[in-house]
Amino acid sequence: LSFADDKQDHILSYLLVSSELKGKIHKPDFYLNPKEPKSKTAIDYVMLTHGWRDYINATTVTKENAQYLPEQSAIQTGVVLNKKGKPTQAHLLLFDRDGNKVLVFDTEEDGSFAFKFNNNYHLTLLAYKACYY
Repeated sequence: LSFADDKQDHILSYLLVSSELKGKIHKPDFYLNPKEPKSKTAIDYVMLTHGWRDYINATTVTKENAQYLPEQSAIQTGVVLNKKGKPTQAHLLLFDRDGNKVLVFDTEEDGSFAFKFNNNYHLTLLAYKACYY
């Protein structure tokens, strides 16, 4: 039987410790527990005995020294509906705050669309269908 608070492998400890080191790691959860006062020193010793010599602590990576910065964009999705509330195919125009056209595209047949944009933008989306009189 095992106890609920034992220090066996779980998803996080497996991904960060056990899968990266050769051999069996005894109680791998211990090394990731912030409540354990000796866990930071202990993980260094375990890694050294398993052949690791160069390991960058994730807390030492900053915006200034990071090789790759996280993407600062979002994906906007939606569906164009007609006056009756039914999805419809349409043409879409995307404008920035100054009224400059940023993007022109069509929805899918079911009226759905998706586009990627920088979170710092204020955008206006205009949907229209071509009307011929």
